[in-house]
Amino acid sequence: MLAEERKKMVHFNITLPEELLIEMRKHPEVNWSRVATKAFEKHLQAEKLLRELEEPGITDEEAARRVIETRRRLLAANG
Repeated sequence: MLAEERKKMVHFNITLPEELLIEMRKHPEVNWSRVATKAFEKHLQAEKLLRELEEPGITDEEAARRVIETRRRLLAANG
């Protein structure tokens, strides 16, 4: 990846239950920052979709189309 393609990364602290941290430490091979980033991204995508589905006048067909398209994008990203 070229330097100009890299995203600026920042530190972000979160609070976890101690039991969860203990379990996470059993898996040092996992990039927990990447796992958290993906979870945050998916949650934000879901929130965006829910807001779109609440738009006045959206038909059931359009809502279904948006849900299906979002699911396809998620599956392709995890492909």
